[in-house]
Amino acid sequence: MTWQKKCDNINDWVCFMSDKLKFIEKGYTNRQIDLALALILYEQAERNPEYNGLLCRFTEIYRSEGRVFR
Repeated sequence: MTWQKKCDNINDWVCFMSDKLKFIEKGYTNRQIDLALALILYEQAERNPEYNGLLCRFTEIYRSEGRVFR
């Protein structure tokens, strides 16, 4: 499964990326995971406009709930 295939749903993308990057195994906190994913998603959206909606959704959830990764 590629990053592009996970571009349609924020929850799927967050789970996919955290699993592939093994954040939990490396001992990252939820806040660190959110920040790392935000940076990755921002960079991806800069390179590929198809990620803009996903970035907007990520930002919306982060602002309203204070976190995205659970």
